[in-house]
Amino acid sequence: MIKVPTDGAMARQATTVPERASASSRPTGATHTVASGETLSAIAERYLGSKGAWKRLYEANKDAIGSDPAKLKVGMKLVIPAS
Repeated sequence: MIKVPTDGAMARQATTVPERASASSRPTGATHTVASGETLSAIAERYLGSKGAWKRLYEANKDAIGSDPAKLKVGMKLVIPAS
């Protein structure tokens, strides 16, 4: 949404333009529900901007995933760590 000033008083107010959240600026505590065929590296690339960040994603969700990071379960909710 863009607010356009209509008079001099309004001109002093800041214009409001919503920004898209980049992959690296997602809020702490965001979650992702695992879909069929997804991998930690693909999820990490989507939310953290790098396939290599899968290790951070795994560490943040190790209790839920278990000892094998390749064993994601459909429907599992993963917490996305802060960037």
